[in-house]
Amino acid sequence: MLLGTTKICFRCKQEKPVSEFYKSNTRYYQRECKICNRVRKYAWHHTEQGKRSSANTKLKKRFGITIEEYEKLVKEVGGKCEICGATQSTNGHRLAVDHDHQTLQIRGILCKDCNVALTLFQEKETVLQNAIKYLEQRR
Repeated sequence: MLLGTTKICFRCKQEKPVSEFYKSNTRYYQRECKICNRVRKYAWHHTEQGKRSSANTKLKKRFGITIEEYEKLVKEVGGKCEICGATQSTNGHRLAVDHDHQTLQIRGILCKDCNVALTLFQEKETVLQNAIKYLEQRR
């Protein structure tokens, strides 16, 4: 191959075309190939530290709170959904931060199903009350 069209990966030690490497912020290519980069990132995100870091980033971006603040909220409600009482281990998902979509204020901690249900009912109390009446009439 032509000079400058290949590069040796720092991790797997294989010579590959430069198209197999991500470009860094500068004009240079990264030291590891795309495959090794993906493998390394995947492994890190599946460690406890990686999961925690990822969750912290999402919480900060979406709700403006840290993982520690989230854990405090969960502890305050006894680690259970405030509607149905499900725990994180019950449904296999982290408990969700419920928030008002208009004001972005955090309302509480819910399981994934209850949080989605509120969204499907468009967060309208009258619609939820109608759903309760409907269920009561059908018993």
